Amino acid sequence: MPERHYDVAVVGGGTAGSVAALQAAREGARTLLVERSSSLGGTLTAAAVSAPGVFHAWGRHIIAGIGWGLVERCVRETG
Repeated sequence: MPERHYDVAVVGGGTAGSVAALQAAREGARTLLVERSSSLGGTLTAAAVSAPGVFHAWGRHIIAGIGWGLVERCVRETG
C-alpha cells in the first residue's frame, strides 16, 4: 500500500469531528477522518438526538457556519 501523508487527522466522526474535518478540507488541508462506527454523527445519529443545538437566541440568529449549513441542507432535502 502506498504511503499517505495528511496535514490534519481527526479522530472521531461525531458532530464536532465531522465539522472539523470538513473545515480543514475546505481550507485545503489533506485531511483524514477516522471513525470507529459505520456512520458519522456520533450521538446525533446513534442516539437520535433531535435538537443538536440552538441557532437562535434573543430573537436573532446567533450560530452559523458549517453546522447551520447542514441544518439548512437537511431541511431542504427532507422538509
